[in-house]
Amino acid sequence: MTPNVLIIIPAYNEERTIAGILQQLRDAAPDYHRLVINDGSQDGTAAVVEALGEKQLRFPFNLGYGLALQAGLKYAL
Repeated sequence: MTPNVLIIIPAYNEERTIAGILQQLRDAAPDYHRLVINDGSQDGTAAVVEALGEKQLRFPFNLGYGLALQAGLKYAL
């Protein structure tokens, strides 16, 4: 049975680190779903996440960690 678990990953200007984080999550929990909340990043975070084929919600500007988590929880429900 596949677990129905969503890992919410808030991200702001994480172009240099997001690929490694997502790969570690894929390796550690391959059956879990992942969702990147791109909190208004001004670098290439969105492009990296898209190139890896991961789901992401993109905010047009930075709304903060709390609202990023809230958006992820609303997505999950």
